[in-house]
Amino acid sequence: MYIYTFITCLLITVLYSFLVYYFTGLIVWATILSTGAGLVLLGLWLQIYHSTHFAHDPAADPNSNMEKERIKKGKYVQAGVYAIYGFCGVYFLLLLCLFKDIAVSVGVLKTSAIIVIRNLRILAMPFFEALFLVVWILVWISNFSFLVSTGEITQPSKGSQVKIVTLDQNQKRMVWGQVFMFFWIFEFIQAFFNYVIIVAVCTWYFSSTNDTRGDFSLQSGLWWAFRYNSGSLALGSFLLACIWMVRIIFEYVDSSLKKSDTEIAKFVTNCVRCCLDCFHRFIKFLNSNAYIQIALTGENFCSSAMSAFVLALKNASSFFITNGIGSLIHLLGKGCIIVANIFVGFIMLRFFPEFENGLGSPIAPLAVVGLMSFMLSNVFMGVFSITSLTILQCLYTDVDICNQHKEDPMNNANRPIEMESIVQMIKKH
Repeated sequence: MYIYTFITCLLITVLYSFLVYYFTGLIVWATILSTGAGLVLLGLWLQIYHSTHFAHDPAADPNSNMEKERIKKGKYVQAGVYAIYGFCGVYFLLLLCLFKDIAVSVGVLKTSAIIVIRNLRILAMPFFEALFLVVWILVWISNFSFLVSTGEITQPSKGSQVKIVTLDQNQKRMVWGQVFMFFWIFEFIQAFFNYVIIVAVCTWYFSSTNDTRGDFSLQSGLWWAFRYNSGSLALGSFLLACIWMVRIIFEYVDSSLKKSDTEIAKFVTNCVRCCLDCFHRFIKFLNSNAYIQIALTGENFCSSAMSAFVLALKNASSFFITNGIGSLIHLLGKGCIIVANIFVGFIMLRFFPEFENGLGSPIAPLAVVGLMSFMLSNVFMGVFSITSLTILQCLYTDVDICNQHKEDPMNNANRPIEMESIVQMIKKH
């Protein structure tokens, strides 16, 4: 049954890619406009509520405490009405200002869907990544267990099965080195397979024309990652491993000081934890963009990271909107995959006796199907995420190259046909 679950999950992902390609614009604009309409309706409802419950009552005693309290609440409700209407005005003003960026985001997501539909082998990359990660985790656990076992093992009380391992300073340093190496290699494996997808998407973009689709070559991505850019990937992974170590050390110190925590200390530690998490996310975002620039320009990691940062800063609204809309599409995709797979699993249990025999309740197997679907949907939507980010960078790099050479961007024949209208829109602005 679970094999069928995997197959149906793959089929639903492909079907969802078709839906993204044909209905992304409809989904995005319907969501945006319905949100605006919902805000307006909320303001109207609150205004009606204020008029109904807090209107001036001539018969009421204005000096009574109850009337004073009612008037005070009415002022708060009216202030809420004005705040919502003000927010609506800002919302629709931003909508007008960001119309181009929303259109760019829709075009990027549609192009990402086309890549997945026409190159289904891209969905195999996360499974190879997972295989290497599992192997590395098992190897690391084996080595770490051997290292810890070299310490002095003592028994705190006679007859107890509890053992205490005492490590000397050299062994402790080796343990911390092992932990750092775990995160470094773990991040490197993820970066390696993401880079393979990035290279394939970049080559596809710039080898596409109005008449033909480009060359989507995962083999080129593997070769580039091995031959040319493994050092840059290792440096980006090293930065993330350093951040992981800082976070672990911080949590270790925080747990050691729990007994003496005050409210101020808790506030400070939570602020530091939040800052570390934000910095971690920023470095991950910067790394992803730097890897794309490495594939596009062939420069080293530091130069590519700076170029990626400048490009994202120049087109901050497009990057922000694409991430936001992409998150919406990915959330809908995960929901569709999970719900559809659970439904298929229920149909199989209900109408196929070979799955139903000996089964007391369908809840447990359906829960497993739901968990599998959640994990697989994260894998597949992750492919969409890195693909859409790569397409976005390719688009703006394409336009920047034309502008630097003082050429009309519309004269460049090497881009997907879906990007032509988007480039025309960017050119006008």
